[in-house]
Amino acid sequence: MNYLITKDWRVILIDHSRSFRTGKKWTSVLPYGEKNKEGLVQKDMPKDLFEKMKTLTFDEIKGFVGEYLTDEEINAVLARKDLIIEHINKMIEKKSEAEVLY
Repeated sequence: MNYLITKDWRVILIDHSRSFRTGKKWTSVLPYGEKNKEGLVQKDMPKDLFEKMKTLTFDEIKGFVGEYLTDEEINAVLARKDLIIEHINKMIEKKSEAEVLY
């Protein structure tokens, strides 16, 4: 389990080591996309998050994380960001923006 639920029902994320994997397995295909239905498949997303995600850059991430992440780890995050954007755009093409973005 990578989260903790407090007595007042707040969710605290406690382990994100998997978020920074750099191997091709983690940067070329979404772990939970249409091709890999091992878990939850992303079906929708807040529109504001989607728009902000599209503008995220290496320099912005580097500014937040400093020396805690390597350049390779940051690039892996950006590769997954691109995969998510591609996935959401394909869903919008199949359905409609109103059905995918809320």
